[in-house]
Amino acid sequence: MQSLIGEGQEELDICDDIREKKSDFCNFDHERRGSKIGTLKKKALTASNKFTHTLKRRGKREIDYRVPSVSIEDIRHAEEEGAVLELRQRLLDWDLLPPRQDDYYTLLRLVDRPVT
Repeated sequence: MQSLIGEGQEELDICDDIREKKSDFCNFDHERRGSKIGTLKKKALTASNKFTHTLKRRGKREIDYRVPSVSIEDIRHAEEEGAVLELRQRLLDWDLLPPRQDDYYTLLRLVDRPVT
């Protein structure tokens, strides 16, 4: 009986040794992975700083503003404007016009679109 208990104890000790070796290997792998992540973070920060620095240097250059400014006229035809205002008023009455689309040109596209 003693010999069986002794053999069982040895097997448990062997299993414990194997578990410890596995956990040591996992910890080593985890540490190695952590150091790789740290290295990648460092490289990313360096690249980001270099990029930011070049943008700052470019921003300090003087720009020649001798190009004349161009103004764009907003030409609206009376007939189209009347149709857009009528559509806008109808949609507002029915509470169907979201504020994001309450724009002359957005509504003009709806007026010009053929009804299907």
